[in-house]
Amino acid sequence: MAELDIGALHLVLPGFTAPRSDALARAIARGLQDADALAGSERMVPELNLLLAGVAGESDEALAARIVRDIIGQLGRIA
Repeated sequence: MAELDIGALHLVLPGFTAPRSDALARAIARGLQDADALAGSERMVPELNLLLAGVAGESDEALAARIVRDIIGQLGRIA
């Protein structure tokens, strides 16, 4: 398993409560932890920026999965 150290995760989530934002951040962390695509990764990436538009009716779990896919995609382009 690859080691991934995230120094900070800054999310701007209009309309989200603090508990809901925390749950989303935890879902993102779980998704990254389980991501096979990160196996063998050994590189330093100082910063990634994501800008995702909301999708009407999207669950928080689906949003977390979308964020994880975007992070993995960006890491794949950097490799």
